[in-house]
Amino acid sequence: MRRAWVKLWVNEWLDGTTRFQMSGAQRAFWIDLLALAGRSRYPGIVCAGMDGDTYIGYPLKTFAALDAGAEIDILATFDLFARTGKILVEITTKAPVTLYSVTICNWERYQSEYQRQKPYQEAYRLKNNKLSKKLSCQEGSSYRKEGEGKPEGESERKGEREEKQRKKSDAAASPTVTHAFLALGHKPFGHTNFQEIWAEEWSAAGEDPNWTDIMERSIQRCQSLKVPVPGLFFKHKHEIENGEVKMRYKRTPQ
Repeated sequence: MRRAWVKLWVNEWLDGTTRFQMSGAQRAFWIDLLALAGRSRYPGIVCAGMDGDTYIGYPLKTFAALDAGAEIDILATFDLFARTGKILVEITTKAPVTLYSVTICNWERYQSEYQRQKPYQEAYRLKNNKLSKKLSCQEGSSYRKEGEGKPEGESERKGEREEKQRKKSDAAASPTVTHAFLALGHKPFGHTNFQEIWAEEWSAAGEDPNWTDIMERSIQRCQSLKVPVPGLFFKHKHEIENGEVKMRYKRTPQ
């Protein structure tokens, strides 16, 4: 899938070897390569297309057009990037024109946090939705057991009160709050102030949220305002962090 944007790791960019091994023009060329790899039909690979199972690269003049007025030696720059572990360069065609494809090493590091976390998040929501349905069935069963042996009118009145309370709680939640909690696979829970804080942080993160970051910010805001954070929220955060760690160390070595 083509990306609308890619990550720039600020510490590495400002203080890493890239800053000191490359000229300004080469650094600009590196960013252009990342952008091309993000726009490519084959994410992480700068190429014109495929012929069967073979990538078809670009001629050097296509890469040279990216230098924005500061001429650089493209082949020497490719060699530098390859030696420092940034890219793999392959000659895909030698005649009538030599074509080069460029593969960005560790491409996943330049992907959005949402795309990196998405497989786990979807599995997590599916698992959580199944658990919520199971708990709902168990709660319904426990209500019936509690009502057994009691006068029919008393049991009905208790059920009506609980139903009214549930509807009142659901009605109090705004669409933004509801959406933020559904992202966790839950209806809104916890104190109203907590719900609003979580919804604000979730909404501010936009379409590409880093779950652990926005959950941590929500917790810190709640603590500074002395708003109680439900234990269920901590549980979700802990499970998501565990899932991310498992995904990180499950990657196929390059």
